[in-house]
Amino acid sequence: MLQEGAARFRSWGQPRGGVFPCEALRADLNWKAKLVIAVLVLWVPVTAGWQIGSGEIANLELHADLRDIASQLGPRVGLYSFSKDEDIRKAVIHAAARYDIQLKPEQITVKHSSDNKISDLYLAVDYKTPIKIPGYTFALHFTASTEK
Repeated sequence: MLQEGAARFRSWGQPRGGVFPCEALRADLNWKAKLVIAVLVLWVPVTAGWQIGSGEIANLELHADLRDIASQLGPRVGLYSFSKDEDIRKAVIHAAARYDIQLKPEQITVKHSSDNKISDLYLAVDYKTPIKIPGYTFALHFTASTEK
């Protein structure tokens, strides 16, 4: 038994099947390193794409809500009415908050145009959404309005 151990010790570093143990270890580490790099290379664009896509979808949903608010169906059927532009801005901020969009009243444009008893309402919002990827952050600019 002692002789087997000594034989193994002496054979350490000797080629076994044409491959040194160090080279086998190096090949194993190279494979793992390549896998980690491949996962990172794929993960960064997927993460950025997910954030950009969710921002675009939230902007589309906000656009639809702006059109609903501007249509003023509530006042026309007697459910509610906006007495001031400030109330309209609060309604827009509340609608944007449902999509994780943080708005300030200064980012909302409210314009009235009246040709008859019922005025047409124009709404627009202008905001930026941060996109965070490891090591880099940038902002996407969005504009939603009631114009077609």
